[in-house]
Formats: sequence, C-alpha cells, structure tokens
Amino acid sequence: MLSKRSLFLLLVTILMVGCESVDFYQSINPSDLYDSNYFENSLQNNLIVDSNSSSNLDNDSGLSIGMKNDLKAFDYYKIAIDNFRKKENYKIVGIGNVYSIINQKVNSTNIKNNNQYFTESLSKSSPGLINIAIGERYYKENEIKIYYGTPNETATEAKWNQDGEMVDEEEFFSRYYKKLSDPFPYIISSKTVIKEETIDKSKFKLTLDPTLSVYYYSKQMQYISQLDQLPIFSKVEFFFEIDGHYDFKTIKILEDYKTKKFLSVNCSADMRLYFSYKIASIPSLDENCSYSID
Repeated sequence: MLSKRSLFLLLVTILMVGCESVDFYQSINPSDLYDSNYFENSLQNNLIVDSNSSSNLDNDSGLSIGMKNDLKAFDYYKIAIDNFRKKENYKIVGIGNVYSIINQKVNSTNIKNNNQYFTESLSKSSPGLINIAIGERYYKENEIKIYYGTPNETATEAKWNQDGEMVDEEEFFSRYYKKLSDPFPYIISSKTVIKEETIDKSKFKLTLDPTLSVYYYSKQMQYISQLDQLPIFSKVEFFFEIDGHYDFKTIKILEDYKTKKFLSVNCSADMRLYFSYKIASIPSLDENCSYSID
C-alpha cells in the first residue's frame, strides 16, 4: 500500500504530465508541506552539552550543543535552523551563478540587526544579445521599503532609484513568497527531503523533492524575472557545513531547472551562502555591500 507521501507525489506527477504551462501547484496547500514541529521532544533528548565545542559567535543566542552519533543529516538541519531562528544578529552573503545559453552572476546579502532586516539581490547576465540586469533592495523595521536598481557587470554594486516603494508584510509575501526573516525561500521538511547524507561531523547533504520544495521559490522566480510560466525543477541539492555550536557556516545549493521567457531554456545554478553572527551594519542606499569572502 502506498504511503500518504507517495500518494501525494503521485498526484503531483499526474498534474504535471503534459501541463508544463499550467500552475500545477494550484491544488496543493503549502501548509501541508511543513512539519508541525521542527524541533521535536524526541530530538531534544538526543542533545548533549559539548564543552569543547568552539564557535566564532560574539553573541551566541542559539544552543551550544554536542550531538549523539545516531542522529541523521535532517536532524542536524533541524537543530541548525532552530538555532538560526533565535539569532538577534546575522549576515548572509550569497554568491552564485546560473548557466544556460545566457550565463548570469547572482549575488545577495541578508542582514538582521535585532528587529531590522535588510536584503540586497543582484543579477547580471554576461554580455550578449540579451541583457538581464535585476537589482532590488528591501529594508524593514516596521514596514518594508523596496528599491530597484541596475547592477554593474559583476553584480556586486548597483545604481539605485531613490524613490522607494513602501509595502506591508502581506503585500511583500504576495510578490516574493518569502519573509525577510527566512534564510532562503525553499521548503525543507520531512515532506520535501527525499535523501539525506551525513558527510562528517560538520557537513551533511539534503536532496529535496524538486517540485514540492520549490513551491514558493518557483513563484518568486516567475515574479522577479517576469517568466512566461513557472520554472520546472529537476534537481535541488543542499550541502551544509555547521560549526561547533551547530550553527550554519556555509550552504551550497545546486539546481537544475527549465525556464521559459519567449523560449524554453535548460539552466543549472549554484549558490553558496556564507553565514556570520557578528553585528553587521545595514548599508544606506548610497553604500555598497561587500561580496569578498574572508
């Protein structure tokens, strides 16, 4: 007899066959893709204090822990994401590339300082017949202010339009399908992880369902890039590195997908996220973010 998850995936597959131009997510309730509790009591019982663990944190507001050897890769993720959600300060620098008939550089910065949030997202294609140049910044304290700009050739700086647009959180989510407090727009849960691998004590890999995990991310891509239809993913892989306190240090994301804007194109993408938990200043509109990794 098929499990509930297998039946769900079978239904999604049936909806997708022959319907690439149709929003095949319309019959899915995204709340069904999340776990009711990331950090179960059964997992807490497997934590042990590791007095020898080291961390580069100035202000460790998460857990300082060691792990028993019987935990799996997804357990490590649940500990790390629980830690992340408790942070008062962090900075995430993302550096990536998209490879297709038009190659793109994709860079991002996410900063949290207590109740203030900042995101910069830059994308620039290599010189050619088609030019892709997308620059956006989001500032949030109470409401969210959005600025649009034109990135340079390396997607490390941008010229920003001084006229920002103010939106509330509901309007922001309806466009970008992401909260500014989320480290990434993917859904990672027991419903979307199809394979987990522990590489060593600090590194592990999660392979995600390429349809369910990108429920929100595919919609975000369609909105930002003004695609003709939702992208169709065939691979989503996460490689995690954590420190001695089980905080994220780096995350590498590999993707394969097909997208359509005038014509269908197969794409491969890689993104590396670098995490720091020291207090980072939020740049003004006239200041640039740094994309050098120490």
